[in-house]
Amino acid sequence: PEEEQGRKPDEMQHKVTITKPFCIGMTEVTQGQWSALIEDNKPWEKKGAARGDNNAASGINWEDANAFCRKLSEKEGKKYRLPTEAEWEYACRAGTKTVYSFGDEAQRLADVAWFNQARENPAHQVGLKRPNAAGLFDMHGNLWEWCSDRYGDKYYESSPADDPLGSAQGDHRVMRGGSFESPSDDCRAARRGHHSRLDRDIFLGFRVVYDLPSVEAPAVKPASTAPTKPTTSSSPATGGTKPSAPGGTAITKKPQGKGGINSVGMPLVLMPAGKFMMGSPVGEEGRSPHEQQHEVTLTKPFYIGATEVTRAQWFAVMQTTPWAPNATAVDRENLPVSHVTWQDSTDFCAKLSAKEKKKYRLPTEAEWEYSCRAGTKTRFYFGEEADRIKDYAWTQDQEGKRSAHEVAQKLPNAAGLYDMLGNQREHCQDRYSEYPKDAVVDPQGRTEGGENDHMVRGGCWGDVANHCRAAERARTHQVLLPYYLGFRVVLEP
Repeated sequence: PEEEQGRKPDEMQHKVTITKPFCIGMTEVTQGQWSALIEDNKPWEKKGAARGDNNAASGINWEDANAFCRKLSEKEGKKYRLPTEAEWEYACRAGTKTVYSFGDEAQRLADVAWFNQARENPAHQVGLKRPNAAGLFDMHGNLWEWCSDRYGDKYYESSPADDPLGSAQGDHRVMRGGSFESPSDDCRAARRGHHSRLDRDIFLGFRVVYDLPSVEAPAVKPASTAPTKPTTSSSPATGGTKPSAPGGTAITKKPQGKGGINSVGMPLVLMPAGKFMMGSPVGEEGRSPHEQQHEVTLTKPFYIGATEVTRAQWFAVMQTTPWAPNATAVDRENLPVSHVTWQDSTDFCAKLSAKEKKKYRLPTEAEWEYSCRAGTKTRFYFGEEADRIKDYAWTQDQEGKRSAHEVAQKLPNAAGLYDMLGNQREHCQDRYSEYPKDAVVDPQGRTEGGENDHMVRGGCWGDVANHCRAAERARTHQVLLPYYLGFRVVLEP
């Protein structure tokens, strides 16, 4: 908007529609990822940048970045590329309309971005600051990020409304996001930078995109559930997620009618088909005997709720308030729903399915753990260290109230899912069964059995850290109404 502080003349506000889903890197491409493909060219070494596998690859020109995308495409049989400028800003904003992806307050930028630093303190490790609402790290600061577009200062005045690709002329290419040495105004979501495509300055890097041609991907999480303030202190979060591959969170436009952010404002994250080790290894601290480690293959992709179902979402479907039976309105809408049984949760999914003519259900226990781990093999999805859980989960080990907290106030996992550990225990579809020793495909658990056999996962605000491990299993009576029980949904594509 014209009144935005720091606004430049080339930022004319205009409506853009992204018509195709795409997958974008959760982090800037790292030195380790770059070196795995391109061994003989490490531009950051010539620029005096800090070195390390998890440091962002810097000193990269536009041609270098495209060469990396071509090599990665050849390696994986997918079409990797740089994001368009429109895709980049769409992913950065993640449903917000504010100066930054978290709000308008520049004083909060230090929680999400490396910025305003001397050139002697160049690119940092990725994933150490708080992500945006889509689970993307360092969209503000650290390195300016190349986009595929040619730059034109008047381009916005005549750019197409659907899938704009940039100016048809010009040598300079667009870069976005600001860098470690940028002032706060240059780290705004709308700020457009540009540079010669052949320049290899120390503040230049990139992240990748690949298209999702066969799956209708969900939209990003709406701003109403994004964190509104730091949850631990005013200093940046440390020890953030460090994905081992340059893939990321699925992003698309908010579709008309079906799909995307659903009719009750529920954000969904696409989980691809895949294989993982379910359960815990012998010797893991806090391990229970019924966590036999075994290989699981999930043959179909699915969408899973980015957060636990909230009071507002529950009321929109069920028109009841089980947490306060005599209430006539919903208070504290972003608290997770509580006092819901396994049957209640299943009924919610059935009503939502009927409303949208799609198949919603509870996750299987295998889908839940696969989503929770998000590619990790450690006790917690952020590592082995229980003392870091305060950045990711509401548990008994923290000071403050001992009850559920609003969703999405802690750091997400590598898939962009919030509160998979702690806050509320979450119902799963399965009845309890012993894990097999051999590999299994798409396990469903028992379909028949006692009423006291339904699985819940993730631990809750009243549990110690060991009861909030990724492999931790618990069960509950199908009609029990504890205040620490909630759930999240799965949507079948």
